[in-house]
Amino acid sequence: MLDNGFDAPPALPAPDVGAYMIAHLTETHDIWHIVTGYDTDKPGECAIDGFYLAQLHPSPGLVGLLCKNMMKTAIEEPATADTNFSAVVHGWLLGKRARPLFGVDWTPLWREPLAAVRALYGIDPAPVSKLIAM
Repeated sequence: MLDNGFDAPPALPAPDVGAYMIAHLTETHDIWHIVTGYDTDKPGECAIDGFYLAQLHPSPGLVGLLCKNMMKTAIEEPATADTNFSAVVHGWLLGKRARPLFGVDWTPLWREPLAAVRALYGIDPAPVSKLIAM
């Protein structure tokens, strides 16, 4: 993570469970991109949406986020629909295979090699990539 120029994110206030969930996902969103290997482009964001849905209870907010990205694709970039839908499926499959990332205390892992962190959490895109072409 240090190689990618990331530092530990600042803590956001979380007075209740819902606020904690939003704060934690906001604070760790970029970390999840690094650990999963998904880029920050549109397909990468779609893949993270799929990963979130696989890892977390499919709340209206998470489903809404996915729907927003798919609607934006349909309206603004319909030619990318196949790529973006494939990315969602890839993220969902990878998220189902991986150990949960929500609630991870990343601080002790900050200096660990990325490959070791991925291995610890079962993040291996190779088997998933064989199932779906992105």
